[in-house]
Amino acid sequence: MSKPDFIYDPEEWEYTVPFEDKANMADDLSNCEVKRFSTLIKGPDIFAARVPTGVDECGDVTDSELEWFDTLEAAQAAASPY
Repeated sequence: MSKPDFIYDPEEWEYTVPFEDKANMADDLSNCEVKRFSTLIKGPDIFAARVPTGVDECGDVTDSELEWFDTLEAAQAAASPY
């Protein structure tokens, strides 16, 4: 499968970015949040998730990092702090 050229938010499709700049599309994700993105040349959907990297003693997420996944299930599993 070839790498997509562009990525966009299907809910706000007027704005696209080069696929290499995909992190810019997900900068506003909150901790443990998953969001669907679409790609041009129509490739498969990819999923961004804020994956917890720090949890305090109360179980609240204190830090996270952006990761990309090929499936919704993998993104949801990674975004879960538990």
